[in-house]
Amino acid sequence: MDKKITVIIPIYNGEKYIERCVSSVLSQKDFDKNDIEILLINDGSSDGSLGILKKIQKAHPSIINVVNQQNIGVAKTRNKAINIARGRYIIFIDQDDWIDEDFCTVMYKAIEKDGLDVVCGGYRRPDVAGKVRRVDQPADTEYGKYIIMAAWSKIHRTSFVQKCAIEFFSNKFGEDSVFTIKEICHTTKWRQINYVGYNWYFNEQSVSNVAQKGFSKINTESLKLLLQKLIEASGHEIHNKNFNYFMLRTVVGYLLFSGRSIPKKEFVRAAQELFGELRRLRADIFSNNHLPLGPEGETIKARVAIAITVFLYRRQLLPLLAFFYCQTSNV
Repeated sequence: MDKKITVIIPIYNGEKYIERCVSSVLSQKDFDKNDIEILLINDGSSDGSLGILKKIQKAHPSIINVVNQQNIGVAKTRNKAINIARGRYIIFIDQDDWIDEDFCTVMYKAIEKDGLDVVCGGYRRPDVAGKVRRVDQPADTEYGKYIIMAAWSKIHRTSFVQKCAIEFFSNKFGEDSVFTIKEICHTTKWRQINYVGYNWYFNEQSVSNVAQKGFSKINTESLKLLLQKLIEASGHEIHNKNFNYFMLRTVVGYLLFSGRSIPKKEFVRAAQELFGELRRLRADIFSNNHLPLGPEGETIKARVAIAITVFLYRRQLLPLLAFFYCQTSNV
């Protein structure tokens, strides 16, 4: 390893944002840029992204490595980047996001200090107007590991990820979730720190804000596949009440995120199908000791949402939830 940090940034039609993203890495203070490798992987973009990447590389040839490939998707692209990373540690950034100027310094010092495998910080969600819509800071508790499933806002020891063959799962939902669960299962050298330095841009046209909404058959089947993959990835965590509560959180989160503008009957059908899949995978899922109050480190909003949704499902009262929550009629 001849660099301290490899920053992995997959690019797909990102001409509008990529310069801001890369500039945030190049603008790090109190961290030598020559200790950073920036892997920019153009995943078959059809816009002007590749030209921008080559221009940036020409200006910083010792720091930036551009890889051009046919489109294979963000999960496989990240997996490819992990295998060619030259840094002691890995940081992931999405193309429309950016990091604060002290991000590399804070995260590097935190992971080096105690020889950790993963360090997780918080994030903020700025929108196009610069307004911060949300800030998440995971609590330093055992359940705090499950709050931020994204691979970004973290720093990862490269040798740990490579040795344990921790990879991203290619799916419409939860590509990062499977990766993070595998990390949780393979190490106890993990810490959440009191620091917010990642900016997750609120892009109304992004996949998470558009494609994942709605209860289409494809969406529902993709989520069921994710639940199966999470169980497969869970290892010894499968009996952990934190992991099982996280599984409930995953389903409830999807239902509430995607179901606001869905017909009430569709909401009820999807909820019954997904909770039924959870019960099939983990027969004792609803006997979780964290119910109804939730684990230490969970947000109040999530505790209430999960407690109410699970309570109504178990008493066959989901139509009541749909009546008050969904804004669309049954037709």
